[in-house]
Amino acid sequence: MWTAFALEAQRIYLETEANEQSRRDNSEEDAMSTTIRAGNYYIGDPCYCFSHEKWDAILNATNCLDEPYKEGRKVLVAFGTAFGDGEYTDQDGNKYSVDSGMLAAIPVNMVDRPDHGLRKVFFENPVECFDNNGFLHFGNVVIDTVQNEEEEI
Repeated sequence: MWTAFALEAQRIYLETEANEQSRRDNSEEDAMSTTIRAGNYYIGDPCYCFSHEKWDAILNATNCLDEPYKEGRKVLVAFGTAFGDGEYTDQDGNKYSVDSGMLAAIPVNMVDRPDHGLRKVFFENPVECFDNNGFLHFGNVVIDTVQNEEEEI
C-alpha cells in the first residue's frame, strides 16, 4: 500500500514539474522574442527618444516596456540590460549609453527626439529581436550587456 501511494505521489510531482517547466519555457520564449517589420529604426536607450509625457505614457501602457509598445503598425521593442545603466558595445564597436536600464529598437517615425546617442539602422527584411542572457539582438545588431567592467580597465 505504501509503495502505491509513493508511486502516485511521485507521478503527480513529476507531471506537475513537467507542466511547470513547459509553462516557464513558453513564457520565457514569448517574453524574449519579437519580430519587427523591415524599415528604419533607432537602436538605443528609449528614454532619450520621447518627451517626458510620452515616455511616461509608454511606460504606463507597457508595464515599463515589459511588452512591445505599438502605435498602429509601428512597434518599439526593448530589453533590460544585464547591469542597468552604463555604456554598452555592439559587435562592431558602436557604443550605446543607457540611463533607463534598457535598450530598444524604435521606429524612426515614432521618435520625438532623435538627437541623443541613438544609432540609426535599416532592416531590409523583418527581423527577430530577443535577449539571449544579456546579449541583446536587434536583427544583425548584437549588444553585449554582460561585458565585465574589469575587462575595460
